Amino acid sequence: MLALYLAAGWAAQVITTGTWPDPAAFGVTSKLPGLAWPLVALVWLLTFGVGEEAGWRGWLFPALSERLSPLRAALLVGAVWIAWHAPAFLFNPTYTAMGAGAIGWAIALLCGSLLLSWMTLRAGGSIVPVLVWHAGFDLLTAADQSAGAIAATISAIVMVQGGAAGVLLWRRGRRRTP
Repeated sequence: MLALYLAAGWAAQVITTGTWPDPAAFGVTSKLPGLAWPLVALVWLLTFGVGEEAGWRGWLFPALSERLSPLRAALLVGAVWIAWHAPAFLFNPTYTAMGAGAIGWAIALLCGSLLLSWMTLRAGGSIVPVLVWHAGFDLLTAADQSAGAIAATISAIVMVQGGAAGVLLWRRGRRRTP
């Protein structure tokens, strides 16, 4: 999935600007200055991967799924995930610059929650796939060269995948016995 995101994002960059992204700048971010992409990926894995997904898909989603359908549980986790990020709108330049784009960001986060919740169920409750996915997504979209077409393309793909995952979660909930 991550390799396809990268290919689609780079293709969008070429189509919209006529230039290829610099492979040497892959994953490099001013948020973690001086770190090569493998170390950036490790930071994203330990912070946003383990740091968030252990709580969201490792604990909250299964706990909510005991009382709610998988779709409702995933949407509620998404709402909590949005609230978790809310303080960043007070100090993080990436967030404060969003303006009305924060609505699209929130929708994307809900779609991401649907996708990652579906992935967790498909992995039999393991969060390892979502840890890797979350770190890879951040590596691809938070890199300095990703601002613009690359991040937008990848986010759009995740939103479509999230919509499809939402349908699958809904169908799974309908098959559930009380």
